[in-house]
Amino acid sequence: MNINNKNNGMLLESLIDLSIEKYAQFDLALISKNYVPIKFKHSQQKNLYQGQIISKAIVDYSGIYNGKFIAFDAKSTVLNEFYTKNIKKHQHEYLLRANALKGICFYIIAFLNQQKFFIVNVKNISLSKSKYSIEEIKKIGKTISLVLPGYLDFLSKIDK
Repeated sequence: MNINNKNNGMLLESLIDLSIEKYAQFDLALISKNYVPIKFKHSQQKNLYQGQIISKAIVDYSGIYNGKFIAFDAKSTVLNEFYTKNIKKHQHEYLLRANALKGICFYIIAFLNQQKFFIVNVKNISLSKSKYSIEEIKKIGKTISLVLPGYLDFLSKIDK
């Protein structure tokens, strides 16, 4: 796996996108990627466009799995620690509220330097804690397998 610091999140999101395509192909889940709503304005000068974020994105992904609402956010790091400053407060609160309503809510956290992927229930992450070591994430989460040809088998960890 080639790790480029500039595109850490893109690598993880690409793996998740392949995973949700695979799940949809076999009717295991219907999960969509949520995009930040942006309004574009065209400028008359040199085909320039100006974009404005209309509202905050809730979380990266949401959908239905086994008749239940599912929502999660993807986070990655090239360090041996995961810093909670990378979690937006409104996203964490949304996941906690949805979880309280019996939704399946979690984070997929990738430690790219070690090629390790974890699923962590939102209730197990506290924003008052500044960072989690990979060892702590192993204890509070579940390891996700990277299955060739390049998807993460995270749904199998939800039922356990």
